[in-house]
Amino acid sequence: MTKEIILIHGWDYRFYNNNINKNASKDIAWSKRKRLIELLGKRYRLNYFNLPGFCNVPEPSRERFDVEDFGDYLANWIKRKRHKPYAILGYSFGSVVALDYKARYNNHIPTVLISPAIRRKETFKSEIAHLAKGLIPEFISGALKNSYQYLFSKYYRNGTPFLRKSYDLIVRKDETCKLRSVDPKSLLLIYGLEDNVTLWQDVENIVVKLGINYGLIKNGKHNIGETNPLEIVKLIDKFLESK
Repeated sequence: MTKEIILIHGWDYRFYNNNINKNASKDIAWSKRKRLIELLGKRYRLNYFNLPGFCNVPEPSRERFDVEDFGDYLANWIKRKRHKPYAILGYSFGSVVALDYKARYNNHIPTVLISPAIRRKETFKSEIAHLAKGLIPEFISGALKNSYQYLFSKYYRNGTPFLRKSYDLIVRKDETCKLRSVDPKSLLLIYGLEDNVTLWQDVENIVVKLGINYGLIKNGKHNIGETNPLEIVKLIDKFLESK
């Protein structure tokens, strides 16, 4: 039987439940990366884990989810569906969920993180927001924050209350500490060297120090799944050959 890989998509507002057709396929969140999926599908049996609130997966009866809640949701889904994955592959925020699952549930499973959002770039606007937070009353800063995000963040503006509160909670979290909790030989990180969303330089020191496998794509940006599918699959093949 072909070995199974579970794919976890990123946080893309285009695939919020209210933005897609009710009959959309389970792989819709990967529709911009068809060549990558085609190449992987020739090698492995692909199963798609879709985040709650995305791709027609119902939202939970919770105010919001933190990273660990998404990891728990993945663990319960794997158990309920009786999946026995050979490997897990996460993209952007999907990498955060994959890393959390690996760190807390299955350390030995080979895991691939593409453009991983385990540590995101601190923008000038967010730095100003942090400075302002301590200078004005909380109820005013909260209202200003909501207004700011509604105006400038399509991820926030297009979301339901659950997605907005979850996004607000997880968007700037630093998850690099979990890299210390996993088997470095069963983890592969793939970055584009021109990615200005999730920067290789932000994790380089800890990745090299821990001896974690990594691949760097020259001229690649955050969307390397679209622009460099063949290079990604070659890195994955080499990584999984030894497993």
